[in-house]
Amino acid sequence: MDNLEFWQSVSKTDTSATKTSNQGGREQTSINGYWMINQATEKFGMVGIGWGWEVAEERWDNGAMIPIKQDDGSTRLEQSKTHTIKILLWFIQDGKRGEITQYGHAQAIYKSKWGVSDDGEAPKKSLMDAIKKALSMLGFCSDIFTGMFEDREYVQALEVEQQIERANDRDAEIAARRLETTEYVTRNKEAIEAAKTASEAKGLTKVAVLHLSRQKSIQSITDICERGIAAISKASELKLEELSK
Repeated sequence: MDNLEFWQSVSKTDTSATKTSNQGGREQTSINGYWMINQATEKFGMVGIGWGWEVAEERWDNGAMIPIKQDDGSTRLEQSKTHTIKILLWFIQDGKRGEITQYGHAQAIYKSKWGVSDDGEAPKKSLMDAIKKALSMLGFCSDIFTGMFEDREYVQALEVEQQIERANDRDAEIAARRLETTEYVTRNKEAIEAAKTASEAKGLTKVAVLHLSRQKSIQSITDICERGIAAISKASELKLEELSK
């Protein structure tokens, strides 16, 4: 058995189950926990029968002190807290039991734009965090956890693949995508041939080849992408020879 077979079967994430947010000036992608639970249930069976978890440890961790301005101008300090949970996630695969230990965390008392905020659902959030992390160790949604969702080209290819799978008329959707890809190759090949400088030709080639390399993962247009990469690379080679004379 290929050791990565299971991992690869659960690695891709449905883009409709994701959400992006800005954390400290950096865009981050998060996954809906219940979607991951749905995927694990599809693979292992019902929670509690085919897979599940046990809480091994639960605690409230103190963090930094939060300074709070008073009406009289003085400052008081409030203790920030994080809820931490440790779980043992178990699953049955091919008649064998597997176990994974993971931690989950969630802010319980923290500084916000309103001053000090407390979250009564911190235990629930930290549990979901631990479950998601544990499932990710098996490969579930690994494209998010390994940072692939930061590559816009990867996400676009994934969205196209999912649109084809969900289309009412799959054949028509595939035909439209094949035509779209063919036109993309033609446009970029012509743009390279019309480039005025070597740097312009190289830049156009790099963008087009990256795009087609990502789209190549879509089985229904793989052949067009491969031929397109070859055609664009050849056009770039000839253009660079021409400009070097």
